[in-house]
Amino acid sequence: MVHQLNTNIVMENEKHKIDELKKQGYDKVIVWNEVTAAGSIDHSHSFDTYILVLDGKIEISINGQTKLLKTSDEIYIPKNTIHHSKASSEGCRYITAENINSY
Repeated sequence: MVHQLNTNIVMENEKHKIDELKKQGYDKVIVWNEVTAAGSIDHSHSFDTYILVLDGKIEISINGQTKLLKTSDEIYIPKNTIHHSKASSEGCRYITAENINSY
């Protein structure tokens, strides 16, 4: 038996989560598709950031401590916190939500 992902349900769940985050005060909500082993260098933001992994795995390093996040894992990064990320070899799809009002 072949199982097929119902993309309509996935997209509806993503839309619901995005709407929920906006109601919680997150101004900018983006769905990212990181390709194989893509990542960022150490940086910080002047706003709070929330990350929810939708599919795949991503390493998030915060103040020198690295955590591996998998599907459905989430993390909160307070403003002015030094961090960087690196997607796994399969890549990663995740939501970032930025609370611009937390300046």
